[in-house]
Amino acid sequence: MTKHQKAKMSVITVGDGRGFVVEHKHHRVVITAANCLPFCPPCHGSSYLEERTYQALLAPLGGNPTVWAECLFADPIADIAVLGSPDNQELFDQADAYEALMESTTPIAISNASEKGQAWLLSLMKARILQEVRASGFVVNTRKALNKACPDLVSIQHYFDLLGELTMKMRFLLAVAGLAIGFTLPIFAQQTNTPDPKLREAFTTLCKNFDDAYIKGDAAALAALYTEDATLLRSDGAPIYGRDAIEQYWRARFQQGRYIKHVSTPDQHSPHIIGTAGNELWSTAHWISILQFQSGAKLQESGYWLQIHVLEGDALKIRVQASNMTF
Repeated sequence: MTKHQKAKMSVITVGDGRGFVVEHKHHRVVITAANCLPFCPPCHGSSYLEERTYQALLAPLGGNPTVWAECLFADPIADIAVLGSPDNQELFDQADAYEALMESTTPIAISNASEKGQAWLLSLMKARILQEVRASGFVVNTRKALNKACPDLVSIQHYFDLLGELTMKMRFLLAVAGLAIGFTLPIFAQQTNTPDPKLREAFTTLCKNFDDAYIKGDAAALAALYTEDATLLRSDGAPIYGRDAIEQYWRARFQQGRYIKHVSTPDQHSPHIIGTAGNELWSTAHWISILQFQSGAKLQESGYWLQIHVLEGDALKIRVQASNMTF
């Protein structure tokens, strides 16, 4: 086996692209381009397992992906990602399949690059191309890298601006909610952490209807879940007032692409009653969505929302909604 053939044994299929296997402390991981991932995982340490695990992503070079992997690190700007084994407790069979694929490869070692040397590149047509490289001449263009990872994103600064605005909005709304809770402290003191079963059912129904309308891209159905005088505080602009304006907002948002996933996971203690009348409540939930753009690129987002509800008959309506984005 030539050194070129041996090096090729470290290369595997990752989605629509390639990756190579390296060994570190007896563990084999895959290094690939971030744009090979179906979606970007959230950038925080408390993400859910399904948010950082990819189904049917890996395969031997040239094969159809069937092996699962978990994202250990991803940087869409530098366009690099590191993949490892799925959780071997929750996903035992998938972890075994990953280890079997890793054992079929010949991992390569990582070391400091020399100032000048030669490197072999494996083209998409599997041709070996000899290139002369200089370590000091490697420069990453952040904007090009971001566009390659997800061409539908406008700019990094835009996302930073959105996060900054949302932080201020959430602080304001939480302060208002805190005042409302403070005025009704004796009532809350008598409550337990277990919500009323009927209110809990109404809340979970609201979440399901919200998710269903999101997946269908039905702005009218989504707006119908809000009160006439509702306020929507989103991460991408100023507050939106009134059901009609909220419907227009969702309609414009759905024109960006098709949401192939939207799952709301209610907090186990929600909803909570506000005041003594029993028809006003507040709740929190975790949400995750995947947007597929017309170009085929996918964007995963996730975060938490806070809602203030009004009970109309047996159904809950959203009077105020604010959410953050943890990606």
